[in-house]
Amino acid sequence: MEFITTHPHWVEVDGNSFRVNVNWQGSKNRRSVADITYQYRINHKFINASEKNVLKNNAYSIFWNSKKEKNESNQKLKKRVESYIQKKNFKILKNPDSEESRLFIPLDNVLFSNSFGIQFLVTISKIMLIPFFCFLILFFWKDNHIKNSK
Repeated sequence: MEFITTHPHWVEVDGNSFRVNVNWQGSKNRRSVADITYQYRINHKFINASEKNVLKNNAYSIFWNSKKEKNESNQKLKKRVESYIQKKNFKILKNPDSEESRLFIPLDNVLFSNSFGIQFLVTISKIMLIPFFCFLILFFWKDNHIKNSK
């Protein structure tokens, strides 16, 4: 929704011929990621496009993940993506001025963590709350210190 609002001239196109490739990313991230190659049609012409790291399946284990756990994570993510595609739970938007396109999958997930509005509110809240709590602590410490000295 945020993308549509900030890119009003982009148009929705129909996609088909999806190919999902799921890989394991190691190091500190430790997650399965889905890369999707798709095709859409515009003016009777098929155009191929791909999106990297469209969906992620994080592994929250504090220990090293075994090969079996990595394969299970990859399979789980691949089934989830294929289910979204089968249910047509995606949207492809294309810039009419260029070949640029974006794939949004799934449509029923709201990622507040990636939303500019939510990030803005959280930042403003932190800026306002930290001085407030410092003032509150100072006020109670001063008040408590005065009572103890009498």
